[in-house]
Parts: sequence; C-alpha cells; structure tokens
Amino acid sequence: MHLRIDNANTNENHIGLEYVYNIYKDYMDEIKEKDFTNVLELIANAKNAYVYGTGSIQNNVAMEIKRTFLYVDKLFFNITSANESYIYSEVIDHNDVIIMISYSGENASMLEFAKKLKTKSVPIISITANKDNSLAHLASESLYVEIPNLINPMGPRYEGLVSYFILVDFIIVKYMDYMERMNHHDTGRID
Repeated sequence: MHLRIDNANTNENHIGLEYVYNIYKDYMDEIKEKDFTNVLELIANAKNAYVYGTGSIQNNVAMEIKRTFLYVDKLFFNITSANESYIYSEVIDHNDVIIMISYSGENASMLEFAKKLKTKSVPIISITANKDNSLAHLASESLYVEIPNLINPMGPRYEGLVSYFILVDFIIVKYMDYMERMNHHDTGRID
C-alpha cells in the first residue's frame, strides 16, 4: 500500500497573496473583537512582568513585547533560555505575571517551567499557534495567532509570522486604552 500526499489536490489553496491577506485580515478582525480585559488586568496589576519565548521567532516576539511595553512604563524581564527559567522559577511569585510564547505549546522545558509557576499560583498568559495544547491548558489566559502555511513551489512550506506582531500591537493599544479608562475610573470590557 502506498500513501501519497498531493498538495495540489487539497480544497484550500495555500499559495499566493490573497490567501495571506485573508488570513491576516480575518485574524485582525477576530482579535479586534476579542475581550482582553483579563489579560490587561493581569499585566497592569503585576508587581513584576516576565516574558519567555521558546524559539528564535518567539524570542523576537518576547523582545518586542519588552520593547513595546516600555512605552507605557511597564518593564518586562525577558527570560532567554531554559537555563534562565530554572533560576526565575525561584523568584517569580503569585504577584507577578508571565507571558509564555510557543509555536506548539508543547515545548518540554517550557511546560516544566509553567507547571512550577502554576503550583505557585503565578498568572500565565500563553501565546501559541495551536489552539489545543498543553501550555494553553496550564495558562490563566490563552491567546492564539493565525499562521499562514504557504505552499512553496521552490521548497518547504513557508509559515508567515506577522500575526505574532499584530497581536503584540493589539495588546499594547488595548493596554493603553485600558490604562486610560482606569485613570478615569471607567471600568468595563476592553474590546
């Protein structure tokens, strides 16, 4: 018996500008309507904020979160390796928050770190591409990114990464709105 995977015969055409445009447009429409109130409260009320990414792209997103939140006087400590996570697991407590960024949400060292933090009641915000994953189940709040998976006629599939950065932009803008509302004592949903 031979099995053949033929990308040309799938129902979805995962190639071209229109496909990528629609993925990003639909994703922006989705997160524009999402209620981020719990995420924003966790960040705003944290004594210390941490961010940790599992791969090179996720580390870039972590650095962008750190950079972006400096504009609103919120410092994120960037955990850059699994070795650092062991040290930070002793320091981080329930008054803090951590954003964990992982493509799959199944990275073993990140999950071990998340489990340690969960036993200490540390709020965890996960950002993953896969919606059903172990990290999301451990997290207090879970955010997702839509990754276009493009057929590349010249080689391996290409996965677009812009959604991570779109999400960061939406979080920071919603955080600014949230802080402005809190400064004016106007509570409620943050759309």
